[in-house]
Amino acid sequence: MASKDDYIANPLKSDRDFLKLSEVAEWLGVNQSLIYDWVQKERLPVVRLGKGVNSVIRFQRGQVIDWARQRVKVSDEVASTLEKSGFSETPGV
Repeated sequence: MASKDDYIANPLKSDRDFLKLSEVAEWLGVNQSLIYDWVQKERLPVVRLGKGVNSVIRFQRGQVIDWARQRVKVSDEVASTLEKSGFSETPGV
């Protein structure tokens, strides 16, 4: 299990399946409002818990990784390193 320090350094390497908006924004290096905008425009996959104004949004770790990898061109060497480190693993598989 990842330590709290490991999780803060890279939330996508944690053993948790769901991430908060703030965690995804930090990992992607963008403002939280941009993440929320992507969610509203259905550009970033999200899980909604509850309904209406009391709903909470969370992001599946594996979906965020897949989404980011589809949008960023990486060299074969980098992709291989990511796969070897378990970065591309989908939770529950």
